[in-house]
Amino acid sequence: MHMLLIVILTFSYHICLLLASAITVLDKHALDEQLPSKFQSIVAFGDSMTDNGSFDDFYAKNTSKIDPESLHSYTSANLSRACDGPVWVEHLATSFGSPDLYNFARVAASINNSLVLEETPYDLNTQVTRYLTSEAATLTKNNTIFFIYIGGNEVFDMFKVFPNDSVERRKLIEQLMLSARFNLERLYAIGARYIMLLGQLPLEDLPMRRKSLSETRVKMGDLVREFNINLERLMEDFTIDHTELKAIYFDLYYSFKPLFVSDTGRTCISESSCEGYVFYDRGHPTSLYHAQIAQAIRDKLIELAWYEETEP
Repeated sequence: MHMLLIVILTFSYHICLLLASAITVLDKHALDEQLPSKFQSIVAFGDSMTDNGSFDDFYAKNTSKIDPESLHSYTSANLSRACDGPVWVEHLATSFGSPDLYNFARVAASINNSLVLEETPYDLNTQVTRYLTSEAATLTKNNTIFFIYIGGNEVFDMFKVFPNDSVERRKLIEQLMLSARFNLERLYAIGARYIMLLGQLPLEDLPMRRKSLSETRVKMGDLVREFNINLERLMEDFTIDHTELKAIYFDLYYSFKPLFVSDTGRTCISESSCEGYVFYDRGHPTSLYHAQIAQAIRDKLIELAWYEETEP
């Protein structure tokens, strides 16, 4: 009986992997079909999940001018990613018909370095400031969409200090949300009208956490979900205060949880090919799964009727 149970569980596990693989292929093929949208520009803020290195020179030179060649992956001189290929926002831009991509995201960024200090000085506050003082801020906002995808680094750092729920942890999350809200208001003030705030993936299931005790991973999962719930509430409050704004929180956690859990946690960073892998390194998915994120976002934009919406 025990052996039969093992066989059944093993069979079910492999069926789940096959289904996940099939869904991925279908999603990737769907994304390959370009559906040009109303958006002529994409502005992105975030960390290594979004940074593709295209704005390295922009940050290094501390300039307000943006090299037109940096706005497209196929012309950018500097591409460096925590991935084996395009990240989600690049996939999304391609599916839009390749609008200009202003990628202000920076590797290792946080929401606010005064609250959670990270390795880079370019936290969300700085990224938004660099946008506001750049040529990109003069873009027409009616056909520009803004994405903010940040917070994973804070979650990891918070968990080291506050692995359990506490007043201190909740206060820190509240402060981070206030800082994020401040930057949303800055974008609104300059005319942003289409904004999507992305939630965190199931970080507790990344390869870097696989050796943790199951109880530790469960606790980290609790923190990730708590963080995401606060992001969602933040966006709800923001839209209540600005009813004319088209802004939404977009959850990634539950869509990717089954996939991350079922995967073995192998990485392909040292392999010649990432085919068949979910994770590129210990903290990031492969480009194929970045494409899944992009597909999910595009589907949501179409559902919201933002995609081809025309302004009066």
